[in-house]
Amino acid sequence: MLASSLIILSIYWVNAFAYKTIIDVLSEDSRFETLIQHLQRTRLIPRINRLPAGTLFAPDNNAFAAFEGNVDEATLLYHILPSGMTAADFYHGQLLQSIYVRPGFLPNNEGQRVKVTYTGLLGRTLFVNDAQIIKKDIPVNRNTYIQAIDRVLEPPETIGKLTPNRNCRFDQGT
Repeated sequence: MLASSLIILSIYWVNAFAYKTIIDVLSEDSRFETLIQHLQRTRLIPRINRLPAGTLFAPDNNAFAAFEGNVDEATLLYHILPSGMTAADFYHGQLLQSIYVRPGFLPNNEGQRVKVTYTGLLGRTLFVNDAQIIKKDIPVNRNTYIQAIDRVLEPPETIGKLTPNRNCRFDQGT
């Protein structure tokens, strides 16, 4: 009885100390130094460390070097899904909810969506929006994965930004 209790306790002990976060894994890989800097600047590291599960579409350093937009909290949150997903879980045309919520934009304050597509011979090239997944299924823990991507994802525009002329008129078909 005592021996079996010690074995069970040691298994829990090892699992408790073996748990890694997204930030732990990103910090171990020099390809994600720029991403870590942006997460620090926007103070998102504590929030990301508290995620019980998730998928991060992680732009590498080259993606940030090529990106001309503003990297803010909204942009970074748009890269995170609230559940752990491997490449095998994705399918062509799939819409996935990110943790970036733009209040009042979608019903029930749902997260903004990213779209998964496959291209190429036998559909083996995987994209999320227009970013190619260049390294699939980097394990973080049993509920969390990182998918390295070659571009920074941008949240969808609001209708106000898409129609800067405030005097435009939308006619309904009659």
